[in-house]
Amino acid sequence: MTSVRHGLSIGIERIENDYFISLKAAGKLTHEAYKTITPMIDSALAQVKEPRVNVLIDGTELEEWELRAAWDDFKLGLKHNNEFEIIAIFGNKFW
Repeated sequence: MTSVRHGLSIGIERIENDYFISLKAAGKLTHEAYKTITPMIDSALAQVKEPRVNVLIDGTELEEWELRAAWDDFKLGLKHNNEFEIIAIFGNKFW
């Protein structure tokens, strides 16, 4: 029996107004994953006036991305646009 691993994991670290968010995507990135992750990010950033956010995205195990999940990502970026300072992405040859 073969199991398929997919999902999005998140780590959020805060030092005063500075945040470091690490995301790891595996398998197929879905709208359901964003429904879980987005409120976590929103809640963390809502606690601080003018947060500064650095993001590291590990896409080495990402195989595909639902269109709706890409839209969710776009909306999240627009909502917190001014708060992001650096976004680093590394992935694999599939995407």
